[in-house]
Amino acid sequence: MPDHIMTPTDVLSQHWPSAELPIDPAIIARNAGIDVEPLPVGSAPGISGEYLPLGPKGRPVIYYNADDPENRIRFTIAHELGHHFLGHGRSFRDFRENSAERYNPCEVAANRFAADILMPRVYLNVLINKKGITSLQELTNLFQVSEAAMTYRLGNLGFLST
Repeated sequence: MPDHIMTPTDVLSQHWPSAELPIDPAIIARNAGIDVEPLPVGSAPGISGEYLPLGPKGRPVIYYNADDPENRIRFTIAHELGHHFLGHGRSFRDFRENSAERYNPCEVAANRFAADILMPRVYLNVLINKKGITSLQELTNLFQVSEAAMTYRLGNLGFLST
């Protein structure tokens, strides 16, 4: 776990220096000394990912479900990075369909962190307001996220009119 809580902006500046799109959360994790591995075969069904502050190799590890679509894997890794960099300090196992956990403050914060990592406001602002890219499909392709994730993010940042 980091010595202090890190914002997504700090994480990107320290562990994603290229500033290129799409942002790869697995590379960010590895640059930060966090192992990234697929969940072991036969793991509990329905698990999207897991974060362990102390993995089998003596350092933090993020596990992801290799059967999930690539966009989902990227979001899962970014979400688990949130648990790490926000200093949640314990193991987290995240399930695909767990409405009870949806409102857990740590899970909400990790989801927000994932969105901030994968779709940073400053990147969206440049692409939309300076380069005139407004196509949802083009934005999802550039950031390699799902349409649902991009729509939610654009709405939260005020880029979508109601």
